[in-house]
Amino acid sequence: MKAFTVDLSNAHSFDSVVAAFNDGFFGSVSAHWYGRSWDAFHDCLWCFGEQEYQLTLVGWTTCSGLSTKARQRLDEIFSQTVHIKVIYD
Repeated sequence: MKAFTVDLSNAHSFDSVVAAFNDGFFGSVSAHWYGRSWDAFHDCLWCFGEQEYQLTLVGWTTCSGLSTKARQRLDEIFSQTVHIKVIYD
């Protein structure tokens, strides 16, 4: 299982959250989150097939770029992508 770190500690807007995921994860596995929506994010996670990954989300609790609703949506997305293990840091 390949492990990646997504640093959300300086993400203060939706665009900076997108950039953090592209820099810390998607870019490392030759992908890119283009759609700028949570549905596009979900689809992008499935473009790897069933290869397993571990994501450590640094700054999860302090990230001002994620609203409560966005955090709930991300939790929902990650619960549906069983090939990705998430560690909230």
